[in-house]
Amino acid sequence: GVETKRFNQLIENQITKKNEEVNLKLESVKFVLNLNNLTVGLKSESPMVVFEDKKIQLKKIKTNFSLISFLKKEFSVINLLIETNENKLKDIISIIRIYKNTPQIFILNKFVNDGSLKATINLNFDDKGKINKDYNVEGTVKNAKIKLLNQKQINNVNFNFVIEDKKYSIKNTTLN
Repeated sequence: GVETKRFNQLIENQITKKNEEVNLKLESVKFVLNLNNLTVGLKSESPMVVFEDKKIQLKKIKTNFSLISFLKKEFSVINLLIETNENKLKDIISIIRIYKNTPQIFILNKFVNDGSLKATINLNFDDKGKINKDYNVEGTVKNAKIKLLNQKQINNVNFNFVIEDKKYSIKNTTLN
């Protein structure tokens, strides 16, 4: 593999092209060519997602894409792994709203006052770019504060979660 900063601007521009509100800042990117299955792996340590006045610190982003599909200008991403550092829960909700602003996410944004989230997101894609049903999202919410409809607040909400296709698991929950 080769580690370089040479392609950082190109990758960052491709992310911005998808949504001008979101920028990706990369330190360096490691490229690994796998000649057995004609794929290229990309890995970046400590990237940062920047939007509005918020920053999401990531631990790493890792992806593999098909070289043949890429050269044919077809959807080429095979998988995507995103590991986050601990970030403000409100910032995570805000970036989700940029991509999928559903009424549920809007309400969640209104109820959550504080807390942090750390997550690992594992996605696999089909050849059309649709996320396969074998996705997995695992994480931890710490010290969240949730305001209820009656204006009372639940403090120190802590839990671990796992999200898979049609399956949501919450474990080790504590709250005051």
